[in-house]
Amino acid sequence: MALLAVLALLLQGSAWADAGLEPGAFSAPVRTFSGAGVTLSYPEGATAAMNVLDRAIVNLEGLKYTVAAWKGKAFRSYEEQRRALRAIEARVGDLRLFETYESTFKGARCLVAKQAPSPESYFPVCDLFVYPDADTLVYISALRNSVKGSLKKLLRHQDVLAVLHSVTW
Repeated sequence: MALLAVLALLLQGSAWADAGLEPGAFSAPVRTFSGAGVTLSYPEGATAAMNVLDRAIVNLEGLKYTVAAWKGKAFRSYEEQRRALRAIEARVGDLRLFETYESTFKGARCLVAKQAPSPESYFPVCDLFVYPDADTLVYISALRNSVKGSLKKLLRHQDVLAVLHSVTW
């Protein structure tokens, strides 16, 4: 319990701790990759590249886990995105399957959306919508690329969490 309290303080907001987004730790020496307006750090042995959607991605454990990120013009305001995510949360109706949090990430307002495998989404996903200013969105997504995966495993994978927390813009 004390560890969670310290973690919440380190992350500067209980929403991070509530969302289960610990800082993580890299399992190997760290490399960096820049593209799509962001820079990601990742452990040696993982691969980083630009995907067909012009997103910077890191693949971990082969293709088992992927963290993708990009920075660009916000397609929705923070409030519009918050309403859209809350509407999905209400439609799904089960916080174990889809849940959103409001927080900050590196000093910027942030929305966190966690989605467990369900008939609507076969893969567990954690999306961060970071708004460094009103017109800019930094989108960060962690995904387990397997129907056998769980959201819990995704959010406890130390390299996934470390890559998520490494994103800068």
